[in-house]
Amino acid sequence: MYYAWCIKCYKPVEYAQKICLGDVPELDGKWACEKCSDSKLLNREKEIAKQCPNEKCQQYIVKASGCNHITCICGTHWCYECVKPFNQGLIYDHMYKEHGGHGYGGYEENDYLDEYE
Repeated sequence: MYYAWCIKCYKPVEYAQKICLGDVPELDGKWACEKCSDSKLLNREKEIAKQCPNEKCQQYIVKASGCNHITCICGTHWCYECVKPFNQGLIYDHMYKEHGGHGYGGYEENDYLDEYE
């Protein structure tokens, strides 16, 4: 068996069966396993995902919660709200000026009180 790293689930997955030692399959560097390549799943992911603004990367990112400062696997720092790249030192100023905060989402100032009342 030949295994390759899936760029979607980040796991080693069976890529091809080993027939002969000389028949090593070529990879283009951006291989996704069959499960991750399922067109329905991929289309749904693209509907809710945003793409890295780095033209050389274009990786899809889905943010479930947390800060809107995204650091992509390619090293690009970008704002999840407007999908614009920024210098790491300027992105928080941008998020506060343009979006009113860094976007942890769902947190209210008095949420912690609910646990003790």
